[in-house]
Amino acid sequence: TGIDPAADLRGTYSSSFECRQIVMTAGGLEALIAPRMARHGLCDIDGDGVAILRMGGQKLCGLILGGRAVVRLQKGLRISDEFEILRGWSCHRH
Repeated sequence: TGIDPAADLRGTYSSSFECRQIVMTAGGLEALIAPRMARHGLCDIDGDGVAILRMGGQKLCGLILGGRAVVRLQKGLRISDEFEILRGWSCHRH
């Protein structure tokens, strides 16, 4: 898309603990992510996009691509058909 809503977060943590501290200090995933998406004019998800989702008992941020969730974990990528979108954004304009 040519935009990086998380550019200000890149390189600011080096462990999952430090990442969690950033998320908790912001007030949770939605409080951390939603303003960044709004700043770039991204709309509510409509098809593919970025989403906060519940997958495997965890709340994660990932991509929705072709109806599947793709999340980055410490051991690589996980692709799943079993997830719940809690909040999401896409580039599609309504």
